[in-house]
Amino acid sequence: MDRKSHLAKKGTPTMGGILIIFAVVVSTLLWANLTIDYVWLILLVTVGYGLIGFIDDYRKLTGKNSKGVSGKKRARCRDLDCSVCECPSLYKPGFNSQVTIPFFKTVLPNLGWVMFCFSTFIIVGAANAVNLTDGLDGLAIGPAIICFATYVMFAYFAGNVKVSTYLQIPYVAGAGELAVFCGALVGAALGFLWFILIRRKFLWVMSAHYR
Repeated sequence: MDRKSHLAKKGTPTMGGILIIFAVVVSTLLWANLTIDYVWLILLVTVGYGLIGFIDDYRKLTGKNSKGVSGKKRARCRDLDCSVCECPSLYKPGFNSQVTIPFFKTVLPNLGWVMFCFSTFIIVGAANAVNLTDGLDGLAIGPAIICFATYVMFAYFAGNVKVSTYLQIPYVAGAGELAVFCGALVGAALGFLWFILIRRKFLWVMSAHYR
């Protein structure tokens, strides 16, 4: 597929992430337990990354070019967002810095302060992966729904003492509240996906009618 045909596609709203983030933040604030630090941590990271995306899209629209914010600046801003949000959460008494390795339930390496660097790498890498998947046509919304629907179960299992003990996975107090955030994101993403499909179908019908 050449670049012109790719750019000619319509139906995906610019800055549509604003609506998704707004719906997720409001839903989380209404239904989650706000005394849990993890809830505020994930909200701050989400809003911070959303702000970076907003500035990038805004520059593309106002500057009428595809550059927006450079890749290096985006990476620095993401690192700063992770650092500001993670440090208060990681460096506090009782934080568990053990990492679970799939298929090896008894292998739980304790990373200590390296956990901060490792988690930052995972978050920034995941954000770049979403950018590559998304492209110009909102392709990341489908995988996002599948991933966060899975994270709903992960968060609930890890935050429930009985379930985590039965499944032999580390119990993380308060992690169950993150299921509210993940569920809100799934709902917002489904609404966004439905909007894209309906709008594209409408545009396809109109283009076929006037062809």
